[in-house]
Amino acid sequence: MDWSPFAALIVLAYLVALAIALHLGDTERWRDRITDRFVYGVPWGTIVTIALVLSVYLFVQGGYRHWYEPVVLPFRAWSYLYPVGILTAGFSHSSAGHLIGNLVGTVALAPIAEYAWGHYPGGSRRDPERRQSRDLRNQRGGTDELGKRVTTRVQCALETPLIRAVVAFPAAVVCLGLLTALFAVGPVIGFSGVVFAFGGFAIVRYPITTIVALSVASVVSTTYYALQSPIVRAGISGSAPSPPGWATIAVQGHALGILIGVLLGLALLYDRGVRPDVGRVLLAMLVYGMGRGLWAIYWFEGNGVYVLFRGLGVSLVVLLAVAVAIAATASDRPFPEALASLPRSPTTRQVAAIWLGLLATLVALAAVFSVVFDWQTTIVVAVTGGAALFLALPAIWALSPIELDDLPSGRQTAFGALLAVLILISVPAMLPNLVTVGDDPVPNEQSITVEGYSVTYAEDVRNRMIPAIDLPVVANRTTVPTSGVIVVNEDRHIWTTALSKQYLASEGSGSITVGGVGWRETVDVERSGWSVTGNDSAYAVDLAHDGDTVRTFTSSPAVGSPVIEGHRVAVVPGENRFRLQVYEDGEIVGDAKIPTVGSETVIGPLTLRTARVDDRVTIIATADETRVPIAQHETYRTD
Repeated sequence: MDWSPFAALIVLAYLVALAIALHLGDTERWRDRITDRFVYGVPWGTIVTIALVLSVYLFVQGGYRHWYEPVVLPFRAWSYLYPVGILTAGFSHSSAGHLIGNLVGTVALAPIAEYAWGHYPGGSRRDPERRQSRDLRNQRGGTDELGKRVTTRVQCALETPLIRAVVAFPAAVVCLGLLTALFAVGPVIGFSGVVFAFGGFAIVRYPITTIVALSVASVVSTTYYALQSPIVRAGISGSAPSPPGWATIAVQGHALGILIGVLLGLALLYDRGVRPDVGRVLLAMLVYGMGRGLWAIYWFEGNGVYVLFRGLGVSLVVLLAVAVAIAATASDRPFPEALASLPRSPTTRQVAAIWLGLLATLVALAAVFSVVFDWQTTIVVAVTGGAALFLALPAIWALSPIELDDLPSGRQTAFGALLAVLILISVPAMLPNLVTVGDDPVPNEQSITVEGYSVTYAEDVRNRMIPAIDLPVVANRTTVPTSGVIVVNEDRHIWTTALSKQYLASEGSGSITVGGVGWRETVDVERSGWSVTGNDSAYAVDLAHDGDTVRTFTSSPAVGSPVIEGHRVAVVPGENRFRLQVYEDGEIVGDAKIPTVGSETVIGPLTLRTARVDDRVTIIATADETRVPIAQHETYRTD
């Protein structure tokens, strides 16, 4: 952190603002409200949670010594067969920026969720439910039955404010982190699923406060980076190739987190008899969902191509906001009566018919998309059809002649609908997560091995992650091609493209950090090549670790388009150095190593010289009075 005069000025400005707020504000009222629900007015659960997440980054991932480059690969949720990844993924992070973003979100949202729950039974230390529960325990205290005594002691512990603050709340957070790792699709990493759960929980109880907190989070984030770098100098430059921003959002995991938070918040509302304003909940949920990227529904086609279904995503966020708002304010009366009380309300059968029509439309759209984008139509239709059938069960019951004496209330119906959506987006994730590394996983024999990790480079290879259980309806291999630096660890069930071909073509070099709990190793990657006139580049990729260097990949030769005295020149990557080959009528006339800068070589009638032209190393072919540039050494963004 750069403690320049500007950083000191930031601290002084905040101290002045705090002093004015304390002097002019109604501090007594705020103190009473906070201490009424927090022990000593402090959100202890949030503090313990932040300490837990920060400790994982610093001591498990090695962020203490390598703040900007933690160990990431072994702490992703690669497979259910890799328990270390499942246990740590929900609390680990891919970078310092990723960590800070989630910690800022936690600072903004977790205290609201903790405040809504409260350190005291019933939420408030003045709540009559606390006295009632204490009287109930006193009545049970005389029994000699072991089961009742244990239940009483557990209940007593859970109603102790300090235990609720520093044990119960963090324990719930740990459970949420494990759930998001278990049911999020793919090798997820990060605390964001739990942060979204904080947001969902807070929205249904304090919707407007939650929206204000999101703005406060922006203030905290900006202040942190201002303290870290009070002065920033930057020039005009390009950036390394990377996926679009929306393709880096784990939208399914975020939706999973927010639905869990909403359901927990609804349970709290129902238990305490609280009913918030429907408009506020709808607005807060809509702003939160849109602002946090829940609309980013996308598909990966392979080799760096992504498809964004933005229209579908926005529609689903709006529908989710409506469903949450209805669930938060639903009536305790049976659903048909609650529906009939609405102005211009449709009948239950009309609602059921409309719902079935919407589900049928969604299945049809899924089938159309699967054909247009060349997905596996049978699997897509089977999955969406099964999900639609599950969601259609209440409507089928409503249209049937069967009548039940005890009809579900409006709250039960709304809660059940959201629970069904949670099941639909979480249970299907179990199949993609039950994967392992297939046979012959390393696609290139030229690789570097470090403590069970194999690092190599390959192009247009098939992903070798396959289902751990051979199901006839699921293809046992993916057909999505990939190119770049491949990292494989069969024991940890890891197969991934760590650096893409496009990234190396832009940057020219990179590094791969592998490791585990308490150790890390780095493999350096370097690309070198020549841009051939009228053709693609000829290039090679080298890996280096612990003093050893391996040329792991060489591209095909690139033949230049210029014809000089009936001859053409090709650049050929070799195991040690690049070579030049001269062709005449498709036959090789001769070859030689590329000469160093300022030197030349003769192949057939051509004199090939390496020189600097406009600050670029260039190979020039000369014959008689003809002088033609053949190739230029590749330059990269960081050069």
